[in-house]
Amino acid sequence: MEILDARALPADHSDILHVTPSSVYFRRRLNDSQFHISRFDLKDQEQVDLTPEVLQDHGPTRPFVKKGKVYCLNEKDREEGGETQLIAIDLHSGKSEHLASWRLGGDLTLYWVLNERYMVLLHVDDGTTAFLYDVETTRQHPIKDERLYGITENYRELYFSSSR
Repeated sequence: MEILDARALPADHSDILHVTPSSVYFRRRLNDSQFHISRFDLKDQEQVDLTPEVLQDHGPTRPFVKKGKVYCLNEKDREEGGETQLIAIDLHSGKSEHLASWRLGGDLTLYWVLNERYMVLLHVDDGTTAFLYDVETTRQHPIKDERLYGITENYRELYFSSSR
């Protein structure tokens, strides 16, 4: 077993996304709303940004790693009403895949990634709504469980599982 001193990384412990024997993947924050998904190679001590463009999320940002991909939101042109994109970034190639887009007022938060197909998102505007998004069918299914509502700043320990 090898122990990594995370203090050597340009990231907070909460920004560590995934660790392999040769690399550490993390969210490199530029400020409160902008970040890169980056890799730190342990052997040569080099840092590489996997995202060529800066990603942006004004709400509580919560990237997820599932099966070698990082899932996160990216806000575009927020000042002009904007678009929020759901993207997946391959950890090895750095290739980014656009999975969905929404034009909603308020804030959209990626709350949970069940697998590469189902995502739970919270939308906070005048109130809070939650929905399950199916990447394959592009359908949204409302979630009527109020335990999710109003907690985007402090995530509760609600866990989701799928029978697949």
